[in-house]
Amino acid sequence: MEKAVHFDLDEIIKHALEEDIGDGDITTESILSKDIVLEGAFIAKEKGVIAGLRVARKTFQFLDANAQLESYVEDGNLVNPGDIFASIRGQGQALLGAERTALNFLQRMSG
Repeated sequence: MEKAVHFDLDEIIKHALEEDIGDGDITTESILSKDIVLEGAFIAKEKGVIAGLRVARKTFQFLDANAQLESYVEDGNLVNPGDIFASIRGQGQALLGAERTALNFLQRMSG
């Protein structure tokens, strides 16, 4: 019988963010004030199956507890090029800080 693999998602996200942004994103912090709210859309570049939306949401919320990721599909759904499959709204510095990490998770989990 195989052993179940257990992992702490928060720890994985924390380490990924530390690797990507370290002590912060100096450029973002210098051009955006903390009170700026941004919105963005997730648009599929290729045909594929989406996975990792929960992980992406938690990644943004790690830097902004109030960040709102709204998904228009569920994990396992097929998307086509140009499909908007989710949107995000939250504190600008946090969204830009978490963007690369969240996209990395989505790209690696989706196929």
